[in-house]
Amino acid sequence: MSMTPTRWLISVLTVLATALTSPPARAQDTPHPARGLVLESIEWLSDGAEFLDKKRFKTSMTREEKAFDRNQLLDSALATAKSKQQPVLCYVYKISERNKRGRQMIRAPVLDVYMRQLIWSDPDVERIVKSSFVPVRTVFDDAMCKRFNVKPLTFLEPAILFLSPDGALLHELRTIRTFDAPWIANVLRDVLDKAHGPLVSDDLEAAKDRGDWQRAHSILAASGSTSARDAYQQATILRRLRQGDEALAALDLATERLQTEAKSSKPTPTPTRTRSRRRRPRLPKALQQLDLQIAAERGALLIAMGRYAEAVMPLQKAADANPTGWGDASSRRAEARYRLALLDLRGGDESRALRGFQRIMQDDPKDLYARRADVNLRVGIDDGLSLGAPMFGYERLAWLPEAAYAKLAGTTHWPGKPFTEAEIVDNCVRALLAAQRSHGGWTDSRYAYCPDARITPNVWVAITAICCQALLRHRDQFAEPERIDDALQRGEAYMLDPNQLERGRNEDVYADSYRLLYLSHRWQAATTDEQRARSSKAMASIVAAARTRQKAGGFWAHEYSNAFCTAAMVEGLLAAQSAGVAIPDDMLSQAATALVSARSKDGSYSYGGAARGKPSPANLKNASTRMPMCEAALLALGASDQDRLQFAFDNFWQHYGAIDGVRHTDFHSDGQIAGFMFLYSLYHTSEAIRLLPEERARPERHKLRERLLQYPEIDGTFLDSEELGRSYGTAMALLILANTAQ
Repeated sequence: MSMTPTRWLISVLTVLATALTSPPARAQDTPHPARGLVLESIEWLSDGAEFLDKKRFKTSMTREEKAFDRNQLLDSALATAKSKQQPVLCYVYKISERNKRGRQMIRAPVLDVYMRQLIWSDPDVERIVKSSFVPVRTVFDDAMCKRFNVKPLTFLEPAILFLSPDGALLHELRTIRTFDAPWIANVLRDVLDKAHGPLVSDDLEAAKDRGDWQRAHSILAASGSTSARDAYQQATILRRLRQGDEALAALDLATERLQTEAKSSKPTPTPTRTRSRRRRPRLPKALQQLDLQIAAERGALLIAMGRYAEAVMPLQKAADANPTGWGDASSRRAEARYRLALLDLRGGDESRALRGFQRIMQDDPKDLYARRADVNLRVGIDDGLSLGAPMFGYERLAWLPEAAYAKLAGTTHWPGKPFTEAEIVDNCVRALLAAQRSHGGWTDSRYAYCPDARITPNVWVAITAICCQALLRHRDQFAEPERIDDALQRGEAYMLDPNQLERGRNEDVYADSYRLLYLSHRWQAATTDEQRARSSKAMASIVAAARTRQKAGGFWAHEYSNAFCTAAMVEGLLAAQSAGVAIPDDMLSQAATALVSARSKDGSYSYGGAARGKPSPANLKNASTRMPMCEAALLALGASDQDRLQFAFDNFWQHYGAIDGVRHTDFHSDGQIAGFMFLYSLYHTSEAIRLLPEERARPERHKLRERLLQYPEIDGTFLDSEELGRSYGTAMALLILANTAQ
């Protein structure tokens, strides 16, 4: 497969960015692309450990890193905290202790980059941390885990512990998976209120140092100022309070007052073009700066309110300004350009967004937003993809739902009243529509290892098919079905384009299976013979290609021959067969033989190939995620029975605690159970329910549905392993909802 345009552009721009900012280096000395990133200005008290990957994932510390006394580091921070009367903020970016040996999160450095890009370098978060906390950045080793009774699977990185100066735990925020700076700032303010009590000072700067925007608003309102700048400042605070209409009114007032002040000010003369034709005098420099800031603020506010199209014009005004040497106004120009690039990314135009990030680096290389843009242009060594959080849907643009801002939130899971099904469908469908790229695919997954990044295109095709199926099956519940129709048309073009696949590489079995599942639903929903014929032809082509990759023993493989991807392939084949596509008998009979060979006497299924050796007590737990789908595939092929299938469901629920316990990990953190198998297993288990008698199916649907409704993030989307991405998790959740409908 040739290099995609997106990857080509990232590579070219990365080379250019490196040439602009770095001296040449010998190939063997080239550092990890994330090493040396300058983002936040927080001066961490740090253990100096580094977990950036080389050829494989680094999960354990070096001898020198292990020898570092982290208890002493924290005690030193507490001593400083006591002298300053400030709490300690302890940022845990990696856990590496003897139980899990650092393997509960093998890609923790990826999330650390996200934290640095979106959280720690956010201007408000930076100010609060630098002014009001003693910041520590450290690995949690055995000693630290023992000190705070931290267990890796219940306390996942990235995480933050807040300590009083005497060392008492004020609060903990763990398993951060939604990276929203205003939300984190809200948590910081809550911690400071717990540590010090409510702020009573009338000092505006002190209120900003605490992130107490309500107090800052009251102080400004009480000042009685009528200047344009104070109206602008009031608008910035109202935005932080998520009072959009009031903030817009304040900006309108700032603009009105700016015009009044301009009339009474001495204009700045401009050079003449000719003797007879003169340009209009410009605003005084201070008012030009304020005019730019108002435009940038209006764009930021409209984006936060979800009014993306309206935000473009004011952002473009700020982006086109030429504020050389204007301090904060210069930064707001860079910010406006960055937000425009984010809008391009949201609109699916990744290439235009990357050019926007490059422009910021060229014109404002020292600005915060240039440093953020730099991350988006750097390519990781483990997957050949950008290091930047926005490139994978992790930089949220609009405000979170109001109920997300719970007092002293402990995780980024949804804390409010459970969403109704209608709310989940509306929120998740809109999230999927926003994540689709201009080429039609959903490519926000960075699942790329085992053995290398060449499998990623197959993952993207598989996930595109999952997203399309989810949209199709909820089309009639969505308020704007025509938007789904357009997304499906573009998604089909992407997933059926052979140039998007890496045939013969890992995961192409899932690209085939999930495309068959989608196309079978597309065939069922078709309203014309032409539409059905088109779907049938595509399915027949996929079936023919899949036949050539079935192994001699009847298995299919993703990394290796195994029962669970074979069962997924059987699901796709039988779905195509139900839509009238001819499936060769030997494909199905050989698949049945393979699945039977993988089943042990205790009913478990081996992780790879045929079952071997004596059954182990751990087998049923390890196989719990794959047993329902494998047994259902055999039942559908006439090689199992209802009792065996029911046993598979019973075993699934018996070990559900272990399955749920690794939901947000990115490795096999409990034997053979892994976070990236969580929603996968829930989806395929929900598919298997249809083979149960209704009296048994009903409670299974209810249990699965009730569990799923507990899992939204604070932005209303769904996620298991962060590397598979939000689009995948959100689409899988929608499919599970559809399969468990009563």
